[in-house]
Amino acid sequence: MRFLPDESLPGCQSDSVWLLEPVVGPAVIRSLDGTSFNPLRWLGMTVRVLLIVLLLCLTQMGCMHRRVTIYSDPLGALVKVDGRVIGYTPASFDFTWYGTREVQLLKDGYETQTQQLRVDAPWYQRFPLDFVSDNFAGTHIRDDRQISIRLQPRRRESSTDVIQRGRSLRSEAIHGL
Repeated sequence: MRFLPDESLPGCQSDSVWLLEPVVGPAVIRSLDGTSFNPLRWLGMTVRVLLIVLLLCLTQMGCMHRRVTIYSDPLGALVKVDGRVIGYTPASFDFTWYGTREVQLLKDGYETQTQQLRVDAPWYQRFPLDFVSDNFAGTHIRDDRQISIRLQPRRRESSTDVIQRGRSLRSEAIHGL
């Protein structure tokens, strides 16, 4: 509704009489000095600004960090994950996707250990919650896994076993097996 002075009435000054007339568009309030105030326009701008601030806040929230740390007994074994050298134990690597990884540990004087490491997703990282926990959790989420692998000492082979294996390899080479 619009409040306007009625200048059509004889003898009325524009600042003395105000009429209430229906308006099809947004309401505008005019003061005596001629300035106008549109509350719907102000409300619309306020809502837009609040929505922009809310969207900016939501895009800044949430962060997911996934890490696996591998320990060995004894320490100091070389760690390879999916064929890529990670370092010496204790060694850590970050990952993006859950699933199965091939972990290989090598150390002089110990048997090489190769294991399939299955890293399962926690409940909050399953569809459709993963999108929310990755982006809008409002906090930093850490998924740290720790794996411990015991290395077995390499057994000493007797000289007769080494000689027997050498003869077997020589006969295979001669016969083309």
